[in-house]
Amino acid sequence: MSTVTIEFMMQNGGFRLNVGDQLYGDLVRCLHNNRSLEPWTTVTQEIKLGIAELVANYGKQMPHLHKLNKKIQAMQIGEKFLVAEGMPEDTSERSELEALVEVLNTYDISQVGAEWARRTAEMKSFMGKLLQNYNVFTPRLDVRITLGHAKKDERACRFCGGTLASGSSFTKVAHAVPEALGNKTLILGDECDICNKYFGDNIEPHLIGSFDIYRAFLGVRGKNGLPHLKYPCAEITHRDGIPVVIAQKIEFTDTSIFVELGESRKLTPAKLYRALCKITLSVLNEQELSGLEDTVAWVRNDQPSVVLPKVATNVLPGSSDGSELSVTVFTRKNDDHNLPHVVTEFRFGCVIYVYILPFSRLDKQSFIIDEEYEKFWSCFPMYCQTKNWKFEDFHCTTELTINDSIRVEHSGQTKI
Repeated sequence: MSTVTIEFMMQNGGFRLNVGDQLYGDLVRCLHNNRSLEPWTTVTQEIKLGIAELVANYGKQMPHLHKLNKKIQAMQIGEKFLVAEGMPEDTSERSELEALVEVLNTYDISQVGAEWARRTAEMKSFMGKLLQNYNVFTPRLDVRITLGHAKKDERACRFCGGTLASGSSFTKVAHAVPEALGNKTLILGDECDICNKYFGDNIEPHLIGSFDIYRAFLGVRGKNGLPHLKYPCAEITHRDGIPVVIAQKIEFTDTSIFVELGESRKLTPAKLYRALCKITLSVLNEQELSGLEDTVAWVRNDQPSVVLPKVATNVLPGSSDGSELSVTVFTRKNDDHNLPHVVTEFRFGCVIYVYILPFSRLDKQSFIIDEEYEKFWSCFPMYCQTKNWKFEDFHCTTELTINDSIRVEHSGQTKI
């Protein structure tokens, strides 16, 4: 029996479904029973009943049908979505289809063509060059997803290559983004217990620690609950939805409030960079790891200091509730070696890191020289048109002691 892959593109997120011939035929008849010639599907009560019936008939053999049924039943009558075999993999083409879905569900059908054309032209004008060079992937963090292989006997750790047959175990839940930063849903199947412990003990604390004050202010729950930070001169915690700062000395001026927290935090910059790159390696598709073998080795093993590309950091307004945890990975799709193979944006609250995955075998430049880095940066319009970026060196392998402080401006802006 052959298998057909069908992809659904909806407002509330899409997914792919592998189905056999019989189910494929029944699914097509269910979704197109109104005999419409339109290239999209409109939700009707008949379709909802039809999908529920398919689940009753095939649900035991095809558990993924329950996910489709849940999505369809949650949609409004009249809501439109796309469903097809062979949806494009190219990000620029997919972006156009995603814009179409949004327009279909926002505008009157008579306005759809003009509005879709306008949005497509606007997107190409601003992001066209970037989308010509990169595919873009942003994993969802609002639903539980296991990246890699779901079955343990099919897993090979992407950091050490270990399998069940070679003696590795996969009993622990490995989070693709550290759980302490609020990720409860994005799980990496292909990470063995030994690597999971190594990253949790040695690498990820340097990234998590850089966000400690933000975690406390935002009330982000980790594995051990809400953060309670203790400093030589102060404490920070979160109670009843409100951040609480207890300090020996608080300085008030006409324009701000200043709290000196004192020496408390240890940070190794290279380990912070490795923690960021570990996130990227966790969310990439298995096929996209080709050429990144040296990057994996650097992330997994303690090594002498090496010069690395700068990491761009910024603090952006408008993220005060902790909900904006996101990862966006840009993977080059051509041979333009003026651009790095893989670039990632990691965002937590109002803080953003943009970094290059170093040591890719598909790169011919290191992007350490200013001229090389500036060429790369100029191809990302959403970054180069934003002010106040800092470009920091994270190659140091020596542990540093950080003096933390908090300054609250009267405008309401907090600086850490």
